[in-house]
Amino acid sequence: MKNKKTLLAVGGISLAFLLLFLSSYREGGRSYNESYLVDRPTGDGRRGGVEVLSDGERFKNLIRENDFGCVVRLLSKYDGSGDELWLLSFESAIPDNVRRTIREKALQLLLEDEEADKVLKLVYSQLGGGVDRDFAIGDIFRYANLSVQDFESLILKLDFESEKTIASMKFGYKLGTRPGLSATDITLLLGGSIQGRAAAMEALTSHATSLQGEPLSAVATRLKNSVSIAVELLDSGNLDQTTFAELLESMGGAVPFRLFLILSEMGIQDRVPDKTFRDMARINPTRTLEIALSEGFGREVSIVDSVVNLGKNDIKKAIDFFDGNKGELSKGQKEQFLRGISELALLKGDYDVAREWIDEIEDPNVKRNASGKIWTKERNALIKDVGTDPLGTIANIVNGESNYADYWLEESISTWLKIDRSAVNQWYDVNWKSLPAEKTQYVAAAFAREALVLGDLSTAKEWVEKIQNPKIKERVQKEIEMGVK
Repeated sequence: MKNKKTLLAVGGISLAFLLLFLSSYREGGRSYNESYLVDRPTGDGRRGGVEVLSDGERFKNLIRENDFGCVVRLLSKYDGSGDELWLLSFESAIPDNVRRTIREKALQLLLEDEEADKVLKLVYSQLGGGVDRDFAIGDIFRYANLSVQDFESLILKLDFESEKTIASMKFGYKLGTRPGLSATDITLLLGGSIQGRAAAMEALTSHATSLQGEPLSAVATRLKNSVSIAVELLDSGNLDQTTFAELLESMGGAVPFRLFLILSEMGIQDRVPDKTFRDMARINPTRTLEIALSEGFGREVSIVDSVVNLGKNDIKKAIDFFDGNKGELSKGQKEQFLRGISELALLKGDYDVAREWIDEIEDPNVKRNASGKIWTKERNALIKDVGTDPLGTIANIVNGESNYADYWLEESISTWLKIDRSAVNQWYDVNWKSLPAEKTQYVAAAFAREALVLGDLSTAKEWVEKIQNPKIKERVQKEIEMGVK
């Protein structure tokens, strides 16, 4: 018993020493390597009389230990040389994403002391063309202190389009995220190279984008500034209408209502892009409808898309909104609502209901377009069903148990003929005599069109004679006549 107590005591002491060692090794949850870089010795670089390693050597040890998470976390505290870190990035064990992060920091440090042209030469001398070099070049254009003139000069020294593209995006992003975007810089870029124009677009878009931790008021101010610059460039002829619209779409991507408000305050709400209205409809369809129905803000896309988004999960919401407001709707607005509700029914596969909603549309062009949309959607669904189960789909139409009307029997047979002609012929041999008379004409029309495709005009004409419906007969006969010509 006494021996057991002695062993427990010794074991307890050993465990205590082990815990003390582990806690000193981790130092509050940090590894020794990590703690060294945070609480670095000063003076002669010695700790307790023992020489310590440089940041670069310490990072090299971390890499050899595969502690890449620690490497990435501690890059912000690294204060060694950019050259040392650049060389370190070529260690073979480093994963590509970590390698690019290390190189980004290395290039950032190098550019603090060296000209961008010299750093670019370094990158070209040590990295072959490809993704790694693209990233490195992007970092140079992001961190170098370049004027617009410097940018245009440096980009001429790049070899590949991919390099020029990323350089434009990174330089534009840098310009855009600086305090106070310069209209002069944007004008200079627009008047320069293709890459300069791309950088200008990126700068205007980036300037209008929220930065991490930034208050909404600051975002609104920068968005308004970007819009003002874009309008000024448009009015001065430095920006065309198409590019202006694309810019507005990019600027308002995350804050469409804010963009709409700014353009309204500037008195140019007619320039709100359709995409912005669609984004508004997706985010808050009810509010978008209220805006669209108010005087001066009506836009077809804003109503149709809002109705679809409003009733996406429950069509009754869209119908209730329509019933509650139709007394105040203009003829055009009413027809847009009818189209929107019809599209909702179409999304659910209720083709007959979709057709009922467009029955009240008076404008022949609007009605024709809406009808065409329903027909196309239903046809695509039918083709898919025939491809999956031709016998079942056709049997249900023949027996009157299908959601598809009888006239879709022609399209069903035509689709099946393209998939398996011999199977259709077998089905015909078994079923032709038992088909209801009013449905044989659709099968006959499908076979007539098939014969025409095969160049057998006499057989096509024989099938036409089996069609009773005058309109169907006339349509197929016209196809045959056109085929003869």
